[in-house]
Amino acid sequence: MELNTMKPKRLFTFGCSFTKYRLNTWANIVAKKMNVKEFYNFGVAGACNMFIGTRFSQALKFYEIDKDDLVMICWTDIDRESSMLNGMWRVKGGRVGNAWNYDNREYTEDDKSFYSQRDAMIIQSTYDTLKYHGIPFEMFSMTNLKKSMTPKIAVLYHDTLSNLKPAMIDVLGEGPYEHGDVHPNLRQHLYYLQETFGLTSTNEIDEFIDKHKDDTDPPWLRKRDSFDYDWFDDVDNRPSENAEFDKGDN
Repeated sequence: MELNTMKPKRLFTFGCSFTKYRLNTWANIVAKKMNVKEFYNFGVAGACNMFIGTRFSQALKFYEIDKDDLVMICWTDIDRESSMLNGMWRVKGGRVGNAWNYDNREYTEDDKSFYSQRDAMIIQSTYDTLKYHGIPFEMFSMTNLKKSMTPKIAVLYHDTLSNLKPAMIDVLGEGPYEHGDVHPNLRQHLYYLQETFGLTSTNEIDEFIDKHKDDTDPPWLRKRDSFDYDWFDDVDNRPSENAEFDKGDN
C-alpha cells in the first residue's frame, strides 16, 4: 500500500500505547501526511489484542467503515489481558516485565498456548473481515508475534502473520529509548514509517514533530484508566472541530 499517495476519506487506527500515548505516535504522523478530515485513534495504553479486535469490530459497525477509508492496526504482545467491571473495560497490560524477552516469560506453557490461540484467531478474523469488505488496511505489531506465539500456532497462521509489516521493536531496537521512556519518540515513529512503509516526510510533518517532541501530556489525553463498554454513546469519541490535528482521539 502506498501511504505517500493515499487520500482516504477517514483514518482509523487501533493499538496499544505504541499507537496512542501521552506522546504522539505513528498514527498522528500518518494523519498529518494524508491530511485526513476525520481521524479516529482507538489506541489505548495497556490494551490487549482482544480489546483491540473488539474496538475494531465495534468501529466497523458504528462508523460503517468502507473502501474509501483506511484502517491501520498495530497489534500488541500476546500476554496482555483485559476485563470488565461495572460496565467498564479494565485494561491490565502485560504479564511480563520485558516485552522484548521472548524466551523466559513469567507464565506457563499453557498460558502461552492460550494467548497464542486467542490472539492468532483475533488477528486472522480481523484480517479476513477487512479483506471481505474490501477496506484498505495495514497491519503490523509492537512485538514480533511469531516469536511470542507457540511454534505450532506461528506455523499454522504463518501466511497471515507474514502479511504483517515488521514489528516496531524489530525496526527500532529494544527500549528504553533515548528520552528515557519505553515508548518511541516521534522521530522514532517517523523512522519506523520510513523504513517499513517508505513514507516520505514533509516540512509540515517535520514542523509537527518539532512542535510536539517535548510533549508530556497532550490535551486530548483522557484522564481515566477504564473505558466505557458503550463507547459509541460517548460524544468524546467523536471528532472535535477545534482540536488541532488530534481530532478523533478518544
